[in-house]
Amino acid sequence: MAKNKGWRREPARHSLAARGIKSGKKKKSAGKKVVKEKYIGLLETKEGVITIVRRGNKFVYGGVANVGLMPYGDKEIDPDFSEDENLQALVEDLHEEYGEYDPDDD
Repeated sequence: MAKNKGWRREPARHSLAARGIKSGKKKKSAGKKVVKEKYIGLLETKEGVITIVRRGNKFVYGGVANVGLMPYGDKEIDPDFSEDENLQALVEDLHEEYGEYDPDDD
C-alpha cells in the first residue's frame, strides 16, 4: 500500500495527547536546586571585563568562558536597599578590588 504524502495520523481519542495532557514522565533533578538567574551586565576594570548576574538574593560576579560564568565571588543583596543601590555598592567594591578602567591609560 502506497503512503500518502502529507498524510498525518490523528491521535486516538483516548490518548493523553488528544486530551491535552502531557506525558506522565517527569524529569528528575538529582537533588539540584533550581535558582533563577538574571543577567545584570558587564563591568570593565583594569584587570579585564567582569560579568554580573543576580542569583536568588545574591549578585554573582566573574569571568565568562565557553562553560558559562566562572564566579570570582558574590555579594548578598541587602533587602533594606533597592537593587540599584545594592548594585552600586558592588560596583564600588569591584573598582576597589580590580581597579577602575580608564581608557586614557591604554
